[in-house]
Amino acid sequence: MIAKAEKRNPWFFVPTTYFAEGLPYILINSVSVILYKNMGVSNAEIAFWTSWLYLPWVIKMLWGPMVDMYATRRKWLVYTQLLMAACLAAAALSLNGAHFFSVSLLAFAAAAFVSATHDIATDGFYMLALTGEDQAFFVGIRSMFYRFAMIFGTGFLVYRAGQLQKALGDIPASWSIMLLLSAILFAALFLYHRFVLPYPAEDVPKAKAEPAAVMRSLWTMAGYLAAAGLLVWLFNMLSGLWQKLGAAAAITLALVFICRNYLFPYLKRKMTAEGSSFNEAFISYFTMDGIGYIIAFILFYRFAEAMLLKLTSPFLLDGLEKGGMAVSTSEVGIMYGTFGMAALIAGGLLGGWLISRYGFRKCLWPMVFALHVPDVFYLYMAYVQPAKWIAYLLVAAEQFGYGIGLTAFTVYLMMVCKGRYKTAHFAISTGIMALGMMVPGMISGKLQEAVGYRHFFLAVCLMTIPGILVIFRLPIDDRVEGLG
Repeated sequence: MIAKAEKRNPWFFVPTTYFAEGLPYILINSVSVILYKNMGVSNAEIAFWTSWLYLPWVIKMLWGPMVDMYATRRKWLVYTQLLMAACLAAAALSLNGAHFFSVSLLAFAAAAFVSATHDIATDGFYMLALTGEDQAFFVGIRSMFYRFAMIFGTGFLVYRAGQLQKALGDIPASWSIMLLLSAILFAALFLYHRFVLPYPAEDVPKAKAEPAAVMRSLWTMAGYLAAAGLLVWLFNMLSGLWQKLGAAAAITLALVFICRNYLFPYLKRKMTAEGSSFNEAFISYFTMDGIGYIIAFILFYRFAEAMLLKLTSPFLLDGLEKGGMAVSTSEVGIMYGTFGMAALIAGGLLGGWLISRYGFRKCLWPMVFALHVPDVFYLYMAYVQPAKWIAYLLVAAEQFGYGIGLTAFTVYLMMVCKGRYKTAHFAISTGIMALGMMVPGMISGKLQEAVGYRHFFLAVCLMTIPGILVIFRLPIDDRVEGLG
């Protein structure tokens, strides 16, 4: 047996842990859309229900302290990979049943919570297992393998599923095989990391797992899930698109009112009385100068893209008579999952280089337009339904622009994380970001079914305007090192 070494060569575990971090996210939020489209689920149901799968990433900051308190990061990292294998196997086995949609969705929801927990553990373990010098060196490596996982998921797995559909003539079986392959891969990663990961001396739980404390955490989590379930029930009770939009707006305004007038003052009083660092981090974030514009930017900068992302694959897969592009599943794996993802990565790398060379302020507006202008390409494809080689070019170009524009967004999230609680502030920002992806995705399918692809993509183009307007009032601190 391998000795419990405190340090091991990071090349043995950094690439594999970040591949394991990226694959579930892309399977749950992107590949599931293609799977359900192949299985005959409507665009409205696909977009609404798969958008709910973002919820664990919205609220993961709330149970992040549990990962620190009740076990080592190493244990969380390793055993969440085993749980992920079980969740994916359950999803695979559910696809031949009469209630495949609800059962597989439940399996994906469980996988989403496991994946969000795995993210917390992986990032924490990375900071403990590597020296500061190694962390700086491997930041590009971890990002690269996270992106490899994206290509593996939306490229290889989707392509192979399409090929199996042609060979077997059985859509559920083809996707079951791909999900089982993913489950086996995670089981292998569990076994590998079980023996290869080092045991950093600093990786110790901050508290004993006392039953009462654990139960309080579980009840808190159950409360959040119950609230989410209530929202799901509410949206199901509403039949029309405008009713759903009105309900979403009312809920958002109610949450803002409650937080501003009751929750934040209560937490501030409690923070003063108890000196809670968690509360202090939370309050310090929401009392920053210009926080209203910052949150509006996080929510609206990618609003249009969030709508587009949920319907890109269904649009490519739908037949010409439905206003789609009649692209096969295998071709979607190549067009969007391989060439598109490669263009996204290239755009991200170029965006990072441009900001490091010219500074954030100079690059912001060009990157904003790089993100939003290519949305017109989908409007063009919906009206013209061009040849597939043109679609390849336009999909890649849109993803390239998305990669550039996303870089500006990510850098700004890092810019607003200042002071003692940078990590906590970034977690809050990414949670708000996930909410900004979840809500537009939920309404996108219903909107598309109501107006068709042409008017849907026109609406996407119009929805870029709020995100552009808020930038005029966005606080930008040029003093942040390396970004000014």
